Amino acid sequence: MLHTFVAPVQDKLGVFNRIALVGLMCFASLNTTPGMCQSSKAPATAPTSLSKGVDMGRVKINPLSGEKRATVFQLSTSWIPGEGSKGYIRYRISVAPDGGDLNEVIAYMHKLNSCSFNLELYDSEHFKLRSIPLLFIREVASSGDVVAMSANDMFQMGLAEYKSFISGGNWTISWGSTGGCSI
Repeated sequence: MLHTFVAPVQDKLGVFNRIALVGLMCFASLNTTPGMCQSSKAPATAPTSLSKGVDMGRVKINPLSGEKRATVFQLSTSWIPGEGSKGYIRYRISVAPDGGDLNEVIAYMHKLNSCSFNLELYDSEHFKLRSIPLLFIREVASSGDVVAMSANDMFQMGLAEYKSFISGGNWTISWGSTGGCSI
C-alpha cells in the first residue's frame, strides 16, 4: 500500500487551482476492506479493435470517514484515432455504493458528492500516464434523489500510450480531502 499526497499548486495569480489530494494507491491489491482501496489491472491482451469498449474492471474504495460501506468504480475505455499519431481515449466510469437499501444509498451518495475524484492511469511498469479530474453526472431515482454517478468523456492520448495502459497497465482512484472524505 502506497500513501500519496499531491500538494496544492498555485497559478500565476496566487490562487490555488488544485486541491490537496490524498489517496490510498494500491497496485494489484485484492484487499476490499472498507478504508482501503484497490487498483484494477487492464486486460492481459489488447482487444483486436481499439475503438471497441474494453471493460477495465472495478475498484472499491472507502473515501468517506466513518463509513463501513465501500464505493465501487467501474471503468470502460476505448481509443479513437485523431490527426497525425494523436488520438483520444474515451472513458465511461460509473460510481455506486456497494450495497444498501434505497434510503441508505441516498444518504451515502449525498455525502459522496462532497468528494472530488481523479482517475489515475498507469502503464505496465506502474508509471503514471495520466491523472484525470472526474466530473460526474448524477443519476437520480424517480424521487429526484441521487443514487449513482457517472462520467463519460475523452482526452488526448497517443496510440502507444493507450496500448501501454490496456496491455498490462492498471488504474485506481484518488480523492480529495474536502467535506467528509477520508484522509
